[in-house]
Amino acid sequence: MKSFIIFLILIIAISVANAQLSEPESIVWNPLTNSYIISDAANGKLVSLDKNGIYRDFTTGLNQPKGLTFDYLSIWVTDLREIVEIDAENGVILNRYNIIGSGSLNDIVTDDFGYLYITDTQNGRVYRFDTYSSSYIIFSKGPVPSANGIFYDTFGGLIVVSYENNAKIYSIDIEEGNVELMMQTQLGLLDGITYDSKRDRFYISSWTSNSVYTFDPSFTEPPQLLRSNLNGPADIYYDSLTDTLCIPVMNTGQIVFIGFEDRKVEILGSKSVCESSASIYKAESSVGYSNKWSVTGGQIQGNANLDSCIILWGTSGSGKVKLVQTNLQTQVKDSSEINITIQPLPVVNILGNQITCETNTYSYFAQNKNGLSKLWSVSGGEIIGGDNKDTVYVQWNSIPENIDSTTISAFVSLTQIDNTTGCSNSNYIKVNVSKKPRPVVNGKLNVCLGDVEIYHCKYNQDNSYEWQISGGTIIGNDKDTILRVQWNQEGQTTLSLIEANQNGCNDTARINVNINPLPEKPTITQNGTTLVSSSALSYQWLFEGNPIQGANQQSYMPVDSGSYQVEIADENGCKSLSDVFVYNPTDVEESLNNFTIKLYPEIASDMIKLSIITEGKYDISIIDILGNSVIEPITIQGHCDEQINVENLCTGIYFILIKSGNFQKVFKFIRG
Repeated sequence: MKSFIIFLILIIAISVANAQLSEPESIVWNPLTNSYIISDAANGKLVSLDKNGIYRDFTTGLNQPKGLTFDYLSIWVTDLREIVEIDAENGVILNRYNIIGSGSLNDIVTDDFGYLYITDTQNGRVYRFDTYSSSYIIFSKGPVPSANGIFYDTFGGLIVVSYENNAKIYSIDIEEGNVELMMQTQLGLLDGITYDSKRDRFYISSWTSNSVYTFDPSFTEPPQLLRSNLNGPADIYYDSLTDTLCIPVMNTGQIVFIGFEDRKVEILGSKSVCESSASIYKAESSVGYSNKWSVTGGQIQGNANLDSCIILWGTSGSGKVKLVQTNLQTQVKDSSEINITIQPLPVVNILGNQITCETNTYSYFAQNKNGLSKLWSVSGGEIIGGDNKDTVYVQWNSIPENIDSTTISAFVSLTQIDNTTGCSNSNYIKVNVSKKPRPVVNGKLNVCLGDVEIYHCKYNQDNSYEWQISGGTIIGNDKDTILRVQWNQEGQTTLSLIEANQNGCNDTARINVNINPLPEKPTITQNGTTLVSSSALSYQWLFEGNPIQGANQQSYMPVDSGSYQVEIADENGCKSLSDVFVYNPTDVEESLNNFTIKLYPEIASDMIKLSIITEGKYDISIIDILGNSVIEPITIQGHCDEQINVENLCTGIYFILIKSGNFQKVFKFIRG
């Protein structure tokens, strides 16, 4: 394509002598109708101009339409104090929205994210309209005097030109709406603004000089005249598809097209493609021409007579794209073709386990590695480490408890890219992830040395079990759901249960068991007719190996001769048993044979009488059958008779304990 240091300006002025246009204000390309849409302010309508140069009414019933913008499936136009939504395919008015408080709405632009920005020349402000909620706000935070043409800059926000003498150019922050002055010009009555992405420059129209100027993108250099002698240049539009500047000239009812380069058929699109891929090819320019696409090595998807075509390529090899353009006026045909190399796709194979267990980590491998980039992805799990290596490590997710199934499906996917051709291909494998057992061990956590305890878990006939312990001895089977353990090592230890299901998935439940030492073995001493244990937290006396009911004090007064023991317990409940102590009451009686003591009656309801013949000091107490003292102890001097009141005692058997020095004697009586 021939290049120019100074643009070759081709001016095509389309006359409207037949009054199809009176005051063209704005123009925009409509890709849905493959035509330009022009707002005719004087006639209250929109007019379409197709590539054959034919005008048609597109939308009627408007008042004074001005600014235009295309947004997805709609064309939006400002109309006095309203913005109007129009179906871009058929020109039908869909909605009208009254912008309350506005003065004179002028230009309009979209940000392609659902927002429209509208200038209000009379009030010097910019509105933002939400196309989803049909709501609007005053967006500009600060005055924008005589705001007219507006442009949305993807990187820089909004740019607004003012319709006044010594006009200003403003920028508006797209996030906050803050207004800043970008440039103070010497031009007057600026109207339209558009951007030429091919040359990275702006075009702005001026009514004072009836001209269009170019501006550098930073608005730091003086403007350069592009085209003059335009009687009322309005909202200009740069068509990037045809590299053409479209200028509505209001006062002469014309649309002036300025083409910047000489025309040549050129196909835009990739010359190296991948098999089975879809590629788009475009004609660089097609205004005033019809198109005919053809292809070898692939298939055209859809219409072959549009400005662009989509080609689905076949198997690897070679192909060709050809475009024939016909001048609609002269019928002269021009053609161009490009040769295509159709590259093969990588062959993607994945190796690795397809039967797995939840929460476990597995490795997966790319079978073909050399010269290929990799990108792994998974569903139902998480990649551990890098996702672009020959091998990927996947930890499968835990299966929620509320899912009844014991197995769920997951996937490992791999995309490989040929580092030379850029062609990519993907494949995946299905992985069955099995739920692990959920073992729970039940049993005592605080035990005593030497204890035999039972631990158990829930039984599942399809699962296997294995117990593991330290600090103890398993009694019987270690592969049952019930375990008997004798703990034989002090300290804290761990008991583990491994449960496995039929899929080979297992899990381990662990509990910490505290094995407490036994208290020191107690000793029994005899004090007269009383047996006394060494100190402990609690006591239980035994006679002939059997517990004595209620005998749980440190001392015990035996009634019968025989073998006695005491079992003590500490704060952990651990117990220790004394050696056997043989008690013989005759030994005590012989020690008291020098004493003459009588007690009567043996059954008393109020008073008992104690007669002591021998001189001496005597300590007397009354105890019940449990060894508990029931009256305050008394001391008497013999030789004497002593009466003791027992009427407040409950009926039952009692004992009188008489001590003198290291000797004592016990009498039994009944409170009747």
